[in-house]
Amino acid sequence: MKCIKMIFALAVVAGTVVCGQNLLEAQQLQADGKLSQRDQLRIKAQQICPVSGQKLGNHGQPIKVNVGKESVYLCCKG
Repeated sequence: MKCIKMIFALAVVAGTVVCGQNLLEAQQLQADGKLSQRDQLRIKAQQICPVSGQKLGNHGQPIKVNVGKESVYLCCKG
């Protein structure tokens, strides 16, 4: 039972670290104001923010967030 709790705790910590890195990367991209041509094409293909349901770009430059091996774009930090 202790082993399962330890594995769960490690998974939570690892997930937190990965999410923090993704947020930092997203903030750096937004601070630079630069999106690659590939990112721009993906934004056009995605069109809708999965969080708010609104069109990407309505609230400024979309924010790139990695979920697993996939990149998704959000309209705002919230």
